[in-house]
Amino acid sequence: MGIGPGKTVADIGAGSGWFTVQAAKRVSASGIVYAWTSTLKAIHYIENRLQKEQLHNVKTILAVRMIRCCLQSRSILCYC
Repeated sequence: MGIGPGKTVADIGAGSGWFTVQAAKRVSASGIVYAWTSTLKAIHYIENRLQKEQLHNVKTILAVRMIRCCLQSRSILCYC
């Protein structure tokens, strides 16, 4: 997938964070992963998982914020 050190990855619909964790390990500390999900429960689950894995290169985002941001910027990503 071309995910390596220093890359930026967006995990849209992160769910339990499985892909988020895998991507965070691949991009290493020099990269960043944005994990978008639709519930606070999922955000907390992912954040706890990241803490256990000692991964500090992930930003969790509640999907409602993403949609609002997309609408404000008129981004093409609004439909996803």
